[in-house]
Amino acid sequence: NKKWYAYRMPKELLALVEEQKPLLAKKEDALFANMQHLQTEFKEDIFKIEDIVLNLKNFTDINQYEEMAKKVQTIREKLKEYKEKERDFNNAEMLLNKAVTDYGQLKLIEKDFVPYDNLWTTTKNWYNSKYSWHNDEWEKLDAQSMESIVTDSGRILSQTIRAFKEMPYILRIAEQVKDEVEKFRRYVPLALALRTEGMKERHWNEISKTVGFDVRPVEGFTMTTVIDKNLIDSLAEIETISEKAAKEYAIEMNLVNMKSAWEKVDFKLIAWKSSGTVSYTHLRAHETGRNLVCRLLLEKKKKKKK
Repeated sequence: NKKWYAYRMPKELLALVEEQKPLLAKKEDALFANMQHLQTEFKEDIFKIEDIVLNLKNFTDINQYEEMAKKVQTIREKLKEYKEKERDFNNAEMLLNKAVTDYGQLKLIEKDFVPYDNLWTTTKNWYNSKYSWHNDEWEKLDAQSMESIVTDSGRILSQTIRAFKEMPYILRIAEQVKDEVEKFRRYVPLALALRTEGMKERHWNEISKTVGFDVRPVEGFTMTTVIDKNLIDSLAEIETISEKAAKEYAIEMNLVNMKSAWEKVDFKLIAWKSSGTVSYTHLRAHETGRNLVCRLLLEKKKKKKK
C-alpha cells in the first residue's frame, strides 16, 4: 500500500543513485578528457597570439596607421575571446572538482599588448579627426568633441611614450603624434569660442571688426580657414564676443520657453462697470522649467463699446 511504498522509497532512491554513480563518473571523465583536448588547443592559441603581440614591435612605419589600427583591433577582440574561454574552462574545472588551470600567461600578453593598442588606435583616431576638422563644413565641426579627443589623445600618448622608452623606433611614432596633438591644442579654445551656440551675424561682424578683415562662416569656411587667417592672435577678444553671444542666446532661449509656457494660459477680460475699460485680472505667477518666475503686470486698454 501507499504507506509501505512511501516507507521504502528513500531506500530505493539511494540505491538508484549509487547505481548511477559509475555512469556519472564515466561521463565526467569523458567531459574532462574532451575539455583537456580543447585546453591543449587553447594553449597553442595563446602561444600564437603571444608571437603576434611580440612581433608588433617590428611595425615602425607611421604611414601604416590605418592597417595597424585594424590589426590591433583584431588582436584586442581575440584577447577578449580568450579571456572568456579562460573563465569558461576554469568554471568547468571547478564544477568537475578538478584543479583550476592558471592562465597567467594570457594576462602578461594583454599587459604587453595594451601600449600597442593605445598607440595605433589613438594615432588612427587622431589623424582621422584632424582631417575631418580641417576639411568638413563649419556647421559640422563639433568643438566639444574636438576638446575631448585632444585631451584624451595627449593623455594616452603620454602613457604610451613611457611604455616604449626602451623601444626607440616605436617611441619615435608616439612622440611624433604627441607633438602634433600638443601643437594643435592651442586652437581648441578658439574652436570652442567660434562654435558657441548663439553666434549670430552681429557677433561675426564684431569679430571681423576686431581682426581687421571680414570673417564669417560662408561656404568653404573651415577650421583650416580659422588657422590660416591667424585668428588665434585675437583669441582673447573672440572669447569675449563668444561669451556675450552665449549669454544673449541663453536669454533668448529663456524668453522662448517663457512664451511657450504662457501660450496656453487663458485671460479673463472683465469690463470695469460702465467705463468701457477692460483689465487683465489673471495675476497668477508662473514658474517655467528653468525656474524663472514671471509676473503678469496689470495692463489697461480702451475698448470701444459695441
